Amino acid sequence: MDIADETRLVLLVLRLRGAADPATVAEVLAAMGVVVDDPATLLDRLELAGLVERGTSGSARRRLTGDGRREGERLLAVELDDELALRRRPREGPAQEGLDVLRARVEARAREERAHRAQPVFGGEHGLGEGGERSVRRAFEGVEVDA
Repeated sequence: MDIADETRLVLLVLRLRGAADPATVAEVLAAMGVVVDDPATLLDRLELAGLVERGTSGSARRRLTGDGRREGERLLAVELDDELALRRRPREGPAQEGLDVLRARVEARAREERAHRAQPVFGGEHGLGEGGERSVRRAFEGVEVDA
């Protein structure tokens, strides 16, 4: 995990909790399955950057500043943009090649079906042929069809 991810997550914890000390930050992150090596040092750095501030003099609890809230939102937006870009990226590899082959087969079969349906009943490759056409016409000779 890089420093931007750790920063984003710590800022998120502070936003959700209102204020937290390093141990609470570590506990909340651990519950999310994330381990930050040294949350106290990271909080100190975020304080130096003006993103968090101490709640009361001498307290280990930190809370977001306005800049910290905006930076947390910006980092979250970057993460979401990255995720959307990954989802929009064309798929590659064997799985996509298999899908392409399957799609081509389905499209070819659909073209064959359309071509077959367009063939006349009494002629063409799949029709009755000339002899079949004569047989059908003879069988229906004299039959009147109501329209």
